[in-house]
Amino acid sequence: MAMEHDTIQHAAGITKLRKTTQTAYTEFQESLPAYAKDLWPEARRTQEQWEAWIGPTNSGKTHSALRDLSRATSGRYLGPLRILAHEVQEKLETQGTITNLLTGEETVTRQHALHTSATVEMAETEAMHHVAVVDEAQMIDDNFRGSAWTRAILGSAAKRILICAAPNAEAAIEQLAEYANIPLTIHHVERKTPLKMRDKPIPLHKAPSGTLLIAFSRHKVLEIAEDLRARGRRVAMIYGSMPPEIRRHESQRFLSGNADIVIATDAVGMGINIPVEGVIFTAASKFDGNWTRLLHPEEVKQLAGRAGRFGLHESGWVCGADDHIHAHVVKMMTGKTVPVAAPFAVLPDWRIIERASTILRTKSLVSCLSESIHAISQDPIIRKNINAPVLEISARLDSFHPVFDLHTRYILSKAPLSKGTEDLFWSWLTNIWLSTKGEGTAIRMSSGLTTMKRLETSRLEEYAAEITLYRWLAARLPHWFPDAESATDEYKQVIEAAKRKIK
Repeated sequence: MAMEHDTIQHAAGITKLRKTTQTAYTEFQESLPAYAKDLWPEARRTQEQWEAWIGPTNSGKTHSALRDLSRATSGRYLGPLRILAHEVQEKLETQGTITNLLTGEETVTRQHALHTSATVEMAETEAMHHVAVVDEAQMIDDNFRGSAWTRAILGSAAKRILICAAPNAEAAIEQLAEYANIPLTIHHVERKTPLKMRDKPIPLHKAPSGTLLIAFSRHKVLEIAEDLRARGRRVAMIYGSMPPEIRRHESQRFLSGNADIVIATDAVGMGINIPVEGVIFTAASKFDGNWTRLLHPEEVKQLAGRAGRFGLHESGWVCGADDHIHAHVVKMMTGKTVPVAAPFAVLPDWRIIERASTILRTKSLVSCLSESIHAISQDPIIRKNINAPVLEISARLDSFHPVFDLHTRYILSKAPLSKGTEDLFWSWLTNIWLSTKGEGTAIRMSSGLTTMKRLETSRLEEYAAEITLYRWLAARLPHWFPDAESATDEYKQVIEAAKRKIK
């Protein structure tokens, strides 16, 4: 009888727990707006007009939006790359507009500045300004960073949202404007110079001066560069793992005439001003992180569009390096691009995560993220799940509780990790966790200057990426990463050392 009584009591306890959990979930769901657009109430009160410039590369769409930004009383530029944020800051200041700089790793504050040039993740959703420019908005479809564009467009607290995007994103922008119930004006812009397809391929060793050669891996860029240098050509190189300052240095070498050929990966597709006359594709396929596949029309058109800079060339041209590549480039240049469309990714801001934790009585970041997205159940325009990599990182961060509280884990989940820095990131966190449960523990920025002269260029690039991650963490968690100033000095030394090693 006693055992039967205990079983009944246990079952009653489980039923009560389920009811309590369901009550808490209902309370949390009712505390959130039904639609994701209302997660940013200040934006809903502030936004009055959207304008979109839709066009291919070299059509002047960003130039037009920046012109309006510079004329506004206050505003913010939001772009995909740190190098772009730097370029826009310089451009605005050259035009007489005092402009702050804000990226994940650095903040430059100008006295009396009412404008800011920033990376898209730094969108302001509470403090009001007159204009926000959201550049390269087709990246709202990106698997890893797309949610940042959703937040920048729907969540920026600005009266006018100025959007620059490739043609395949036009329908998505119209869809978002209708969803947000904001008037939208679309400006269709065309290339400033004609872009012509060459009749025949051009072998790499016959590439004319002023040409951009597109490869799809750092290894291939270096291989082509070595071959062309052996033939007496002067080359500049640009690839994804190269620090922004070195990319810019290489671009300047080309602009100044110290290099007559640029060899680059598809990292050159946006954010780097290289006025080349022609583009030669050295491959028809690329590895996209999962498998090797043929290039898509939107990829070929974006890269080919770099040819023929307005004001320097009457036209641009594009071709492949051999018959097979050339045939695919011809096909893609005339092919239809895949339109960007809903559903779009959203990641909850901290105040939503905090609310989830309080009401649901959980300290799990994974639970707070998942339940927050699930709670917006009536919204057809938003993805109902979070990307697997975000959940994997969040779950791993949850294993560091209680050394890292929920807010710290939320911050860490946004760290800009790469294959080259991921192991170091987890090593740093493990060292903090193992050492007195985080009390008084700090990760110091140890100097590599003593060996820097002996480091190969590839190791200098890796070291720069490691310092960049440290600077990102130091800007947010100075208690554990206190050497922000030393890291900045070290980064400058690494960049100078890398520049000296470039031929």
